[in-house]
Amino acid sequence: MFMKVLDSLGQLTDPLFGSIEPDETVRLYYNLSSNGGQADERGPWNTEPTFEYVADPASRMQ
Repeated sequence: MFMKVLDSLGQLTDPLFGSIEPDETVRLYYNLSSNGGQADERGPWNTEPTFEYVADPASRMQ
C-alpha cells in the first residue's frame, strides 16, 4: 500500500527516494499495546541491542 502511494505521487522513480540516512529514532520501539495483563511479546522486532524498547512511552514525554 505504501508503494502504491509513492507511485501515485510519482516518487518511485525519483533518484533521491531512499537516499536519506536514518537517524537514531529508527531504533526506538514504543510499546503501544496491552496484552490483557499478560507479558508483552518480545522478539527480534523489539529487542535490544538492535532496538531500544520503550515499555512506557508516556514516561518519555515528561
